[in-house]
Amino acid sequence: MRRPAPAAMAALLLAPPLLAACTITSDTVQDEAVTTGSSAARSTAGVTSSPPEGATATRPVPAPTPQDPGPAAAALALAPVDTAYLTVTDWAAIKERLGAGGLTSESLQTDTLEFWRSVGSSTVLLTDGALRGENSRLRLRHGLTQDDVLWEVRWAGESGGEGDGLALRLRDDLDLAGLRRAVAEEVPGVAGAEVVAGEQLLLRGAAGPEGALAASEPMAALLDGEAAESRLAAPGCLSWLTALGVDADVEEQEAVVAGAAVEDLLEPQAWGMSFTGRSATLTVVHGEGLEQEAVEADAAARVALAEGWPTTEGVGWVDAFGLPRGLAEGSDAGYVVAEQGGRVVTTIDYRVLNPTAAAGVALAGLVPGAVCAEVDWLAEPTGL
Repeated sequence: MRRPAPAAMAALLLAPPLLAACTITSDTVQDEAVTTGSSAARSTAGVTSSPPEGATATRPVPAPTPQDPGPAAAALALAPVDTAYLTVTDWAAIKERLGAGGLTSESLQTDTLEFWRSVGSSTVLLTDGALRGENSRLRLRHGLTQDDVLWEVRWAGESGGEGDGLALRLRDDLDLAGLRRAVAEEVPGVAGAEVVAGEQLLLRGAAGPEGALAASEPMAALLDGEAAESRLAAPGCLSWLTALGVDADVEEQEAVVAGAAVEDLLEPQAWGMSFTGRSATLTVVHGEGLEQEAVEADAAARVALAEGWPTTEGVGWVDAFGLPRGLAEGSDAGYVVAEQGGRVVTTIDYRVLNPTAAAGVALAGLVPGAVCAEVDWLAEPTGL
């Protein structure tokens, strides 16, 4: 069943600005005042006219501030329903946590450099920022930089890269004329996009309302969770071969399977990871009608898998994350099972040991807690 609220959000995001030509009086809104009596109020050369006696002075209504639904709602409204994965980055929230809430392209360079130095060691970034690679060019020639972005959503299909789709929300008071020029000049990062001025948006590859991600109830349940600074969301689950990494061997897989109750695993409908500062949450979305006992057994198996997961590439799960917070604090479970959007959702909170490693692990899919229920085995070595 389609979720009406996020679908309606698509119309809000793409609607043209309202009230652009309205005028108001001191007592009531009078749209007709723009034209009625205009000749009497018009100034002639060298003469300043006054309103006729008894007339009510009018003034134009300032342009309305664009409504901002937030990055998660925007992702549901703008990304296509067949999105294979997406990333959401709340740049405004990151800046607020680091004491740089007012940072823009107009800020002192010293403030900008200090912010970006602090980001790397304190934040799990799933993107460097669509505009950041061209910051100098954009600042000098177009009057904007990555620091003017409030949030950023990127998505891709099964065979595409991260640049397949893009939504950027710019700050409310930014003049978008420079951004339009950058798009026309096909500046990297914004090439192929369009500017939606009334909503302060830059869009590339956005879906129409009928084909938006909001139609996927598992993904909607995943993105309807608590707000985060950055998150990755994907439908379905990870194959064991992906999660183990390209250099895993049969012995490592056998050890992992022996150390967890893999027979208790359920098939996820969507999975994701979200990050705020040094906190991380793995979320797994299941279907409806499941017994609480079965869901908790699945969650326990996923926690156990992560505890014994091998590192088969340059960095792995154990380099990026510590124990689940529940276990680290003496809890027996280490997970929480709840209902979200009519579906059963399991969340497991972790401590981030290395933000850069955490981003790499999440983006590469080296995530044991998101594996499919069926174990797909590595091929036995032939010795040839």
